[in-house]
Amino acid sequence: MGAMAGDHLAMVGSLGRGHSSGMKKRALSALLWFYSFWCVGAMIAFAFGLTPALGLILGTAAAAIFGGDPRGIIWTRNPERT
Repeated sequence: MGAMAGDHLAMVGSLGRGHSSGMKKRALSALLWFYSFWCVGAMIAFAFGLTPALGLILGTAAAAIFGGDPRGIIWTRNPERT
């Protein structure tokens, strides 16, 4: 039974490291997209006399689209290792 527990712990440890760095990049990317589109939206709102909430709306949408990547176009999924 001890050998099985050791094998299981080795699998969990190897999966956790690769997943963590990819998620950090994705979270940082979402934050940067949010901030950049918030600024762009604020500039557009200022130029055209629209509500300042436009920047927040555009920033949230950009972060959701680029950070979440629902179609898998930006962030490629790694094939499972055997």
